[in-house]
Amino acid sequence: MKKTTALPLFTALMVLSTVSIAAPGGFSCERIKEKGVREACVKERAQEQAKNAENSRKAAAEKEQAAEREKEQLAAAEAKKAMDDFVNKSKQLITQDLKDPDSAKFTNMVIAQGQGQKLLCGSINAKNSYGGYVGAKKFYVLWSDGTPGQPVAYTEGDEVARANARMDELMKVGRSAGLSAQIAAAQEGDKVLANARKELAQNQKILSEQCTASAGATIVAVE
Repeated sequence: MKKTTALPLFTALMVLSTVSIAAPGGFSCERIKEKGVREACVKERAQEQAKNAENSRKAAAEKEQAAEREKEQLAAAEAKKAMDDFVNKSKQLITQDLKDPDSAKFTNMVIAQGQGQKLLCGSINAKNSYGGYVGAKKFYVLWSDGTPGQPVAYTEGDEVARANARMDELMKVGRSAGLSAQIAAAQEGDKVLANARKELAQNQKILSEQCTASAGATIVAVE
């Protein structure tokens, strides 16, 4: 014999009462005369209503979770775009004076943010005039308040290169000028070297402190 599945009482009554539902007033458990059947109908109706309410609650919660995930994904995408823009602008600044900007290779890059400043730090290696790589050097690009304005772009050895170039100019002046001019050139040379040492100390401090968590900055690695 084929086994049949019994319908819940409330559902069965609803099916059997199609005509009554269409009639004025429709179907209602309270209209059942038999007390036991009426009470069972009311109980099952309450269970069905509770089940429907729970399903609605779950559907609303799932919808809210989906909206929250979408919001988080959008925020992450915007943050990623902002970080990429910051990195690309900083890279342009640090490579603009290179002999071969396209040859630049960046490694160990991090974004350090704190104390109203935002920096891109890392190492860079690029080709010189002879087409050979000069070796990796540390660098930083510092933006005040984390916005474009007057950024400071520094590569390890910049102050030495500037000092050497100025000293070469002063030596040329000294060789072709009189004694007083030679003395003045020597005095300026001392100042150039003193400033170079001061700049070197400042830049090394930034590389060792502001580019690391030691100064309390928030550090984010750049892939």
